[in-house]
Amino acid sequence: MRRYVRLPLAFTTFAFLTVLIMGSGDCNQSWTRLDACTADFQCEEGCAEECGDLGVMFATCNHTQATCNPCICNEPGTGGSGGGGPGCICPGPDCVEFSDDRFDAADWDDSALYITGDNTYSAEQRSDDGNPAPYRFVAHTVGQNSSIWVAHEKPDASYEPGGEGAIQSIHYAFDGRALEGSRQASLKALAKQDGQWFWTTNLVLIDEDGWVTKTWTDDQLEPFSGGALNLEDGTSITFGFYTGASHTVGVPEVTRNTGVDNWRVVICTQPEIP
Repeated sequence: MRRYVRLPLAFTTFAFLTVLIMGSGDCNQSWTRLDACTADFQCEEGCAEECGDLGVMFATCNHTQATCNPCICNEPGTGGSGGGGPGCICPGPDCVEFSDDRFDAADWDDSALYITGDNTYSAEQRSDDGNPAPYRFVAHTVGQNSSIWVAHEKPDASYEPGGEGAIQSIHYAFDGRALEGSRQASLKALAKQDGQWFWTTNLVLIDEDGWVTKTWTDDQLEPFSGGALNLEDGTSITFGFYTGASHTVGVPEVTRNTGVDNWRVVICTQPEIP
């Protein structure tokens, strides 16, 4: 799903994560007060929502439907400068958001980035034990002293800097889990341009962790096998995620089952307001 949004100023990891997980939410979410915030912010079509006694501020806009989501403000007295008055999140850059919390099989393409021996993988939508259900279930079967790395690509999550505007920032977030009995899971955020893959730092989970939410940004993307990601005027960039598994010694073969849910990537096309 592609959605046009206007993201908050001071786009911290916490703020990004809260917006993505909780959406626009009620007006009593606790945010850091910003001295520079304004009394209100209207979307392109001029719609407005009120935040009761807390003032007016929009966290996101849906330009295609010409509607605005409700504002997000601090509760009175929850901190920030100015003696406990309501604080608001200020308008920031125009952005495009891709997301998936259903993981229909037809919406994703999978391929092996790296594989040794007779290792195999499979991926499917499952409706049990998601965060919440449904979610993407990935099984990796690996032999001793071997690994398998899998790219999961969402073809319609694509943005072309050369045609749609230079990318100023990319923000990823999704939930991951090493499913019970699998011992561990390895996850990364992915991007692909001109047939070249780029990936982020690794998130390693063990099955006792349960569902864990992780965020990454574009400055963490590194080339898998060479090349450079062109965010200025390059060709289309397609987004996705990585799952991987390895096995050293012990039983001849193991299966590592990984879950992914609430996948999102936000591409911002203007510099954030200082």
